Amino acid sequence: MLINALSIEWASITTPQTRFEPHKYTVTAVISDEDAQQLISDGFRVNTNDEGEHRITAKRSVSRKIKDRQTGQEMEIQNEAPKLLDKNKEPLDANVGNGSEGQIQVKPYENRYGKFFELQAVMVTKLVEYSPDDDELQF
Repeated sequence: MLINALSIEWASITTPQTRFEPHKYTVTAVISDEDAQQLISDGFRVNTNDEGEHRITAKRSVSRKIKDRQTGQEMEIQNEAPKLLDKNKEPLDANVGNGSEGQIQVKPYENRYGKFFELQAVMVTKLVEYSPDDDELQF
């Protein structure tokens, strides 16, 4: 499923956010009114702020636990990082900053808590590169 992002925010695409457990790859996208209404009617959670902007968040865990079918033993498997591509569908090595634009490829899934988006890939059509100020606190 592709989601058009009018603006990409808080992107941790190729490097996971590690501030909170469990560590995850994540991206928040500002989406159009039409896309928001469609996702809401499909049962997904869409956040709307006071200015009327609609946002969705897609995440992928760094790892997942599975049970070995033969031994019944629980194992932890590392997930691959989502793909980050430029508008020509070439791999992109950049820190995607707030205000970037593009498309987000997600895999919808449902569990007992609701419907969610697993982050698969991000294609950036307009890059605003994040470069932290050397004097800025990084934690």
